[in-house]
Amino acid sequence: EKKQSELVIHESEEKFRNIFESFQDIYYRTNLHGIITMMSPSGFEQSGYTESEIIGKHISRFYEYPKKVSSVIRELLKTQKVKNFEANLVLKDGTVIQCISNMRLIYNTRGKVIAVDGVARDITYLKKASEELFNAKEIAEKSLKVKESFLANMSHEIRTPMNGIIGVIDLLNDTLLNQHQKVYVQTVKRSSETLMNILNDILDLSKIEAGKMHMKLTCIGLEDVIEKLHALFYQQAFSKQIDFTYDIDKDVPPYIMADETRLLQVMANLTSNAIKFTEQGHVKIHASVVSSHKKTKVFKVAISDTGIGIPKDKLNMLFEDFSQVDTTITKTYSGTGLGLAISKELTKLMNGQIGVETNFGQGSTFWFTFEADESKKSIDAASRKPVWDDNIKFDAQVLLVDDNQVNLFVAERILEKAGCTVVTATNGEEAIKKAQDKNFDLILMDIQMPKMDGITATKAIKELLKKKTPPIIAMTAYAMKEDQEKFINSGMNDYISKPISADNLLIKIQEWLGKKKQVTVKSTKDTKAHETEIINGNVVNNLLKLADKESIIHIYGDFETELKDSLKETAAFLAKGELEEIQKILHTLKGSAGTLGVSKVENKVREIEQNLKQNIYFELESELKTLGTYAKEFYKSYKDFLIQL
Repeated sequence: EKKQSELVIHESEEKFRNIFESFQDIYYRTNLHGIITMMSPSGFEQSGYTESEIIGKHISRFYEYPKKVSSVIRELLKTQKVKNFEANLVLKDGTVIQCISNMRLIYNTRGKVIAVDGVARDITYLKKASEELFNAKEIAEKSLKVKESFLANMSHEIRTPMNGIIGVIDLLNDTLLNQHQKVYVQTVKRSSETLMNILNDILDLSKIEAGKMHMKLTCIGLEDVIEKLHALFYQQAFSKQIDFTYDIDKDVPPYIMADETRLLQVMANLTSNAIKFTEQGHVKIHASVVSSHKKTKVFKVAISDTGIGIPKDKLNMLFEDFSQVDTTITKTYSGTGLGLAISKELTKLMNGQIGVETNFGQGSTFWFTFEADESKKSIDAASRKPVWDDNIKFDAQVLLVDDNQVNLFVAERILEKAGCTVVTATNGEEAIKKAQDKNFDLILMDIQMPKMDGITATKAIKELLKKKTPPIIAMTAYAMKEDQEKFINSGMNDYISKPISADNLLIKIQEWLGKKKQVTVKSTKDTKAHETEIINGNVVNNLLKLADKESIIHIYGDFETELKDSLKETAAFLAKGELEEIQKILHTLKGSAGTLGVSKVENKVREIEQNLKQNIYFELESELKTLGTYAKEFYKSYKDFLIQL
């Protein structure tokens, strides 16, 4: 038994000796005066000292700051244990390493303190890595601030001249022009809008990368959004002889909480590409619900085309920034290569994914998913985007402040055309003087100006006029969201970004001046109720702002062909009893008629479609005949109506 006991003790000692000798950290033991009595082999190995150079020496002589160690030992005697004590050890060759130590008191069998033991770990490389990471973070943050500043300045510098270009084009378009001049003006307008789209794409991407992009959730109808998309691209598809349709599954709820602008942006990017890369084929939009958890649903929107398709080896480039499948100098299709990259980031913000299924030479299906809560509320009419009515004028005094003469000219003409009396100023100091001379109803204030900027001028005007201060709206080329917040926080009442369109500016003024300053001017045109009109004149007038009369007549001619074809198809499907196909045709026809203001046709189509949705079929045949009568009225009258405008 004695021999067995000795063997167990020997095995135990051997075991702990092996552990002790294989220690990577430094183990040490001192007496109560700090004299080192024991150290693991790793201590000699790392420090470079021999056993005789360490054992019997005071522990503080091996630290860079001995006083710090002495104070820790005193702390140890009070608390019995010290954890995560950081200090620098000096090695034999003079090298300093950073260590973290744990120390504790050792007691004998009678409970008396007899020694101190501790473990020290070399954290030099860990500290260095942490320092490098911190420095990299600092550099990245500085780089991001520089990038944001550059983007804000770039946005301002480009938007300022663009405001003049787009504004003057709008003013020129409202003057008497011959057909050739009208075409030239529309060409310049389209080119300027393309340039603005490119700029907005770059800003969107940068905002997403900087984490500045946020979703604005409102109650929207997904079907309404897709109808808008269809109306937006219908004529473009029709001109390329593309059959452009959409289909929405029955389980898609009527209203959801989502960001309509960003949702439409993703859909528009994918639809635009589908039409761009398709010739005389078809493009179809399909919306469905792929999963559901309580109120939250995952929706999928797929845009299929019969276009050129994408080679398999090019798929990995699709959703990268500034990348295009065809980068050769002979490429057929233009673009920045940002649309899909932005769409990818936007779908991430909507907790979704984006992808593509394609066959080279046969077409592609781009799809994306997004999360949204179902809403039981209908869309509040007040939340819909307002449309400017040309018959409304303002009896208002407006102070317009801008250092750019072109911008002053454009905004002044827009305001005068709307009935406003305009006083101009070219810097903040001049604005302060003029604000005191006259009682203005509204002040439009540029931000970046010489002598005194708009923010300083706004504060000074508020200080001088106090409660008599009129609403002050920032009118600036700075377009980032944080800029808007900064201007509002600095005392301005609202914000409108350049380039400024006439409608947006006047709607903003209407919001602040309200009905008190409005004067309604009777229209010189026939103002019958829109639902009884064959063609809505207001819609046609708005279309004439976008294209010349010849192009508009051609567009309505295309619609005449579409309407005739649709009525033939519905008659054929009615004979077969295929009511679902009739509903699809009417749904497409409703969007086209609404876009072109063919009111009687649109309202009748809407009525028939609503009945079909409610399973009311008994009057379908007679209702389709009535639709045919309205269509004939349109065929006979639209050319004369358009020529007289």
